[in-house]
Amino acid sequence: MNLFAIVGPSGSGKTSVVNALKSYGIKTMEENYIGSYPSRFSNRELLSKWSWIARWIELVWDFKLTGTTVIVSDRCPLEVVPYATEGILLLESLNSTIMEFQNHDVWIRTIYLRVPLQICFERSRERLHREPCRQIYGEEDLDYVTSIYAFYEKSVGNLWDFTIEASERSIEEIVDEIRRIIDRNS
Repeated sequence: MNLFAIVGPSGSGKTSVVNALKSYGIKTMEENYIGSYPSRFSNRELLSKWSWIARWIELVWDFKLTGTTVIVSDRCPLEVVPYATEGILLLESLNSTIMEFQNHDVWIRTIYLRVPLQICFERSRERLHREPCRQIYGEEDLDYVTSIYAFYEKSVGNLWDFTIEASERSIEEIVDEIRRIIDRNS
């Protein structure tokens, strides 16, 4: 199975792109972090991240067992690293986990939607007005958001297999590029 994870900081357009891909008939796996968020843990604690990672792995495995050959995911476990206070401690384990999937014929590739920090921050703030429940994630704290953004930028060419400059492109153009990536790598 080939899994293409759309990655990027909050406000980069991941969910919009994944929804557009779905409308083209591409099988998708939603992030559902909020829906699975274990409220007994702080969003910045490792416990909350491990909980989501376990659910993500189970969901990937379920798709594999049902014979899915190509799927697009909104986020991947590597993305918990910048959001948790001690998230960097997870990086080596998460890289190893993604490599272990290959032993089971699951190939995970990441596609980073690169958007300038200010655009991500503005989009996140707009979404906070629509979805006040997201305030627990700290998306209104520019210093916190800047540190998360720095992680994504530092990981270009390292953790992210593909990078799409997404700030001045339409959803359709981004989707077309992702479809080409999927076609060339499946």
